[in-house]
Amino acid sequence: MQRIELPDVHQLDSVPRSWSEFAVRYFFRILKSNNLTRIELALRGLWSLAQIVPGDLRYIAENWPCLSSSAKEKVLLLVESAAASAPLAYEPFSEIVRTCYEGVDLGLKLQAWVILKALERRTGEVCPEWQVPMPLEQETYLSIFPAKRGVLDIPSIPRGLSFELHGNDIVQTLLRRLKGATIEGVEDIERKYVAYSDANPHETEHVERLAINQGQMEVRNLPHRTHLLKVIYHELCIGRWKDTPLVALSQALLKSDEPFVFLQSPSPAVDSEEWVIDHDLDQISGDKRSLKDRILPHIQAGVSDDEVVLGAVLHTYSRSTDVEVVFNTLLRNRGFELMETNEVTTMNGRTFALYSDERFDPQDASEPVLRMTYTVGGIGEFNNQSVLCYPSLIWTDVFRWYPSDNNPFVWLEDGKRIIRFEHLHGPVRDITQDQLHRQPFLQRWVCSKETFEKIKSELDITISQELYVNIGNVRY
Repeated sequence: MQRIELPDVHQLDSVPRSWSEFAVRYFFRILKSNNLTRIELALRGLWSLAQIVPGDLRYIAENWPCLSSSAKEKVLLLVESAAASAPLAYEPFSEIVRTCYEGVDLGLKLQAWVILKALERRTGEVCPEWQVPMPLEQETYLSIFPAKRGVLDIPSIPRGLSFELHGNDIVQTLLRRLKGATIEGVEDIERKYVAYSDANPHETEHVERLAINQGQMEVRNLPHRTHLLKVIYHELCIGRWKDTPLVALSQALLKSDEPFVFLQSPSPAVDSEEWVIDHDLDQISGDKRSLKDRILPHIQAGVSDDEVVLGAVLHTYSRSTDVEVVFNTLLRNRGFELMETNEVTTMNGRTFALYSDERFDPQDASEPVLRMTYTVGGIGEFNNQSVLCYPSLIWTDVFRWYPSDNNPFVWLEDGKRIIRFEHLHGPVRDITQDQLHRQPFLQRWVCSKETFEKIKSELDITISQELYVNIGNVRY
């Protein structure tokens, strides 16, 4: 009798037994989609569930193979927060993190290292030694000679104060950051990337297509970063940059989306209804002095008499304009009180680097004028979901201030809490016909005045403040 061949039958999902299990399944579907706005909200929803029903997140771990590499990177941001402060939510992902750490996908590998370092701070369990195993397709790399040309230079598309990346500019930006982290030329990496890309056509990841409604953002499904990371991983395999701190490499190559920022909603500012937005902002957007006068009080609002602001970034919007105001504290050597200064940026606003004194820092501590904070660049998928006002390395190297082991937004001196980070929102704009993310917000570092006064008394320096205004015209 002829054998009857039956088609393979895949096990169907079990029926959710509670509203939380249903929510996890729903959010999981969103993670696989092309709707970036809903993905951000899904991650925030999953983090809320992690606080009350952490075991329900096991569904995501059990279905890990169903996620694309970029979706996995996003979930690992959630796992990073769990490793720091929610051990029951972390437990289902522990083996996944180990597998990513031992693997050859450099984006997942570096993020897994960040997670294991967070786990080390919380539990004392030492992160395993960093290893760079050879990928199976090693022969593919060895057979490719560097191209004679570099990446075609196509400018990024400005979107107010942000830029929309199209592919080649991702490569150029990452290479600039890699050069800054390694202090080494990377022109050969650019040519190797071109050769590898020519031999291996870009393949975009599969995503489930969901409607992108007015104001929402869509996933930029660009494989250029993936190809570049494969080339960089090959260089690591053969021993290149072995003396470069892993934290600096991670700052250069990881995305700038910060879980301690985007998983929490900002708190309302005490004076939010007084912030200048929309038509009132347009009336003064051409006058930076007026902008400074109007916005500086909001940077200081709500700070008590025994506290001071060390650094801050405030964003506000109209339909046609982005405005960023940057506030910073400067430490000046005697005789340099009148020296002009420029705004200084750093490459990534991720908090994991704050725990290492080997992190990349853009200023030389021997300079006569030192900044307490920097504004932040980076490549992120979620808009402004990073620490945009980043602590200088002198906090640790000079003042011996350190972030709390489980909360990088609380800093300590000799075990005493002295500094906190605040993320506040302004008035809620009517964003009909506008991008949903264009809502005013403020990030700032608030320090005890006692600590601040001790700096002034112990160091023979002059302390001053600087205020910069950046304006970008919006076009969609």
